[in-house]
Amino acid sequence: MSRLAPTTRAALWILLSGICAVMMNVLIRVAAQTMHPFEVAFFRCLFGLVLVLPWIIKDGPALLRGRNAGFYLLRAVVGLVSMATWHAPTALQTARALRDLRPDRLAAGHGAIIERPVQLMDEAIRRAEQA
Repeated sequence: MSRLAPTTRAALWILLSGICAVMMNVLIRVAAQTMHPFEVAFFRCLFGLVLVLPWIIKDGPALLRGRNAGFYLLRAVVGLVSMATWHAPTALQTARALRDLRPDRLAAGHGAIIERPVQLMDEAIRRAEQA
């Protein structure tokens, strides 16, 4: 990999990072269906530590010091809270409650606004119940 141009190497690292993030989110969602959210968060943190531990042992704790320690702490707290609060049955219950409001429009994430979304919401709830 050291023979590649720096921009190509950076692009490959970014691609690998994106794939790992998607895999982590998929595995968290699958695990959250059968495990308590705190267990999911604990095991995610444990596996992350196991993955990083060889570098920490080799280079020492100085490796963990950086210029953006506050940002990294905030990022870790937000990630931990989001993992600990995700619970599939609760998410399904929330989706049903939103559907019962019979909205005329729905703006989900950064996508387009969906006109008359109740039928699509019913379909999504039906799929989630079958999963």
